[in-house]
This record gives sequence, C-alpha cells and structure tokens, in this order.
Amino acid sequence: ITQIDQEFKKINIGFEIDKGEKMYIGQINIAGNTKTRDKVARRELPLKEGELFNSMLTNFSKDRLERTGYFQNVKITPRRRMGDKGILDLEVDVEEKPTGNITFGGGFSSSSNILGNIGIEQHNLFGTGLKAKAGGHLGGYYRRINLGVTQPYFMDLPISAGTNLFSHSIEYPSLDARKLGNEVNLGKHLFEYVRGNVG
Repeated sequence: ITQIDQEFKKINIGFEIDKGEKMYIGQINIAGNTKTRDKVARRELPLKEGELFNSMLTNFSKDRLERTGYFQNVKITPRRRMGDKGILDLEVDVEEKPTGNITFGGGFSSSSNILGNIGIEQHNLFGTGLKAKAGGHLGGYYRRINLGVTQPYFMDLPISAGTNLFSHSIEYPSLDARKLGNEVNLGKHLFEYVRGNVG
C-alpha cells in the first residue's frame, strides 16, 4: 500500500501480509542411493512425515546428508501433492560418492631395515553407514596392527559406538615390549555442530 507525501516528495510504502495455509509433510521419497540403504539416509533427516513443513529444517537436512560423507550432491525439492490441500511431498535426490580408501607406503631405516605400512578404510560398509578400518605397520623390530569398527547409530539410537583392537610389539636387542588391547568409545551430538565423545 503506497501513500504519497506531496510536500516532502516521498512515498510511504506499507506491506500487508496474508499468511498462507500451513503445509504438512506427506511422503519423503529418497532417490539415487544405489548403495546406501534408505534408512541410513532417512535417519539424518530432522524432517519427519506428518510434521509441519519447515524450510529451515529442509536446509539442515541437506547439510546433514552432505556431512555424512556418503553423497556428493544432495537436492531436496518440495512438491505440492495434487488433490491434497496443505500437503507437501519431499523429493530427496542424492548422488553417491566413493567412501573407501587404501593407503600404503614403504621405506628404509638403519635401525629397522625395510619398513612398510598399509591401511584400508570404508566409511559406509555394505551401505549400512558402518565405518571399518584395518591397518598394519611392519619393520625390522617394530610391528603394529589395528582393526576398528564404528557404528554411528548404535541400536538405531543417535549414539555412536566403536571399538579398536590393536597389537603392538617392539623387539630391539635391549628392549622387548608387547601390547595387546582394545579401545572402546561412545559419542553423541550435543548440538548440531558440537559432538562429545568418551572412551
């Protein structure tokens, strides 16, 4: 609504807003996850079917899916459902990316002779979101082997649980030390970008 002020040569502008109807989420359809299981992607969505639509949570959902490291492109499109007033379906399109890596190296030391190491990591094992890693460092007098797994949603709860088995041994002429053990840790998001861990 405009009001012209002829004396001061100004136009006052007022806005009247008529809020539209509230929109609720109908179905959330996830497409493009050829490897990752549907529930692994769905559990990262703060939006739930049947709840009031919230555009800010839509942006959070996109951000959280990208932060999993499973997807390189995420697009969320709300679509008004034909014939149902007040219902929005969400189309979640994702593009998978590689989630595993292999590292290896070698060298030579005057004390340990030939050295070698290898590591294998997979951050989305069998599409379940399970993180697994195995690695080894071998030298003339030194050996270290690690094997670890972490479940980011232990028993489908928003709590991560992990374990890491290790074996270390040093065999120098004047020193013989061996360690065999297990590390266990639990973690939880305290806030959106703050995480706490205990081990």
